[in-house]
Amino acid sequence: MSANLQFSIDDFIDELERQTSRSLAFRAETQHEWMLWRSRLRAKLYELMQPWPEPVPLNVRTLDTVELEGTTRHKVVYSTEAGVDVPAFLFVPEDAGERKSLPGLLAVHGHGVGKDGVSGEASDVHNDYALRFGKRGYVVLAPDARGFGERSEGFGHPAPGETTGIFGRRDGCNVSFLKTMLYGVSLMSRNTWDDLKAVEVLSAHPAVNADRVGCLGLSFGGTRTMYLAAIDPRIKVAVISGYLTTFAKYAIEMGNFCGSQFLPGVYRYADVPDIVGAIAPRPLLIEAGIRDDGFPIETSREAHAVLERVYAVAGASDRLARDEFDAGHEFSGRLAFDFVDKWL
Repeated sequence: MSANLQFSIDDFIDELERQTSRSLAFRAETQHEWMLWRSRLRAKLYELMQPWPEPVPLNVRTLDTVELEGTTRHKVVYSTEAGVDVPAFLFVPEDAGERKSLPGLLAVHGHGVGKDGVSGEASDVHNDYALRFGKRGYVVLAPDARGFGERSEGFGHPAPGETTGIFGRRDGCNVSFLKTMLYGVSLMSRNTWDDLKAVEVLSAHPAVNADRVGCLGLSFGGTRTMYLAAIDPRIKVAVISGYLTTFAKYAIEMGNFCGSQFLPGVYRYADVPDIVGAIAPRPLLIEAGIRDDGFPIETSREAHAVLERVYAVAGASDRLARDEFDAGHEFSGRLAFDFVDKWL
């Protein structure tokens, strides 16, 4: 009799998996079917991200300016909703002028120290890609996500004078996700909102050609790049580093995700490669470290095969590229700089 009793949470999740059809998984065989699929998936992502906040004036302010070799780094702040300000580094080439002729790039960070990790302020796995693109002649905006960098105050931290919270030291992403979901608001949605506003800030810069704006990010930055580029056609080129995978592998099996990193309910409709595939036919580069323990290369290759089918049906196979490099969870850049140069 006891052999028929079901106590395992894993069994419960396995049953959810069996019951889920992922109704917006990529199955198109013609360009017409692909266009319909992309439109439906984009609409569903918008729906899952609701509610959006009320728009407010961006009110971009410059707080500090530092001259660097080949670029000027401005510390800026702008508003994305009532009571919410975003600090960011803005890199502008020395000879930018106000010609509206330069490409713009949104450089979004992953887990870690926030914008400092992409901007030459802290050496880590991001390998300073915002700073390096800035020196290459791009106008680059590198903002802090909610809970990171200068926005980390209160992000699941212990109370003043305590070394741990009441339940011990917990992941700020998860605790803050639970708090915001009490109001029906997900962190991924609001970070995407902030990134949409970052595109507005970048596009409005006097040196930037708004038709030449791209986005790149590592890890959680790759997640942000995926969602932003999937729903926002203003992103003309995307580089996703250290993220392409499947929900079954990195979330369900490995538990390698957090409350900042997903849209509630999304797996009912689509998997990671489906969402990334919504970027087609725009140019997309995938970076994947062969020794990335958090995002196994075999699963990345499996997901990339889906992208190849999407781009083939879209008639854009030449716009999909992949950089597999012999390292772990880090930004490579081996192909990224030339790839973005080519398409942006």
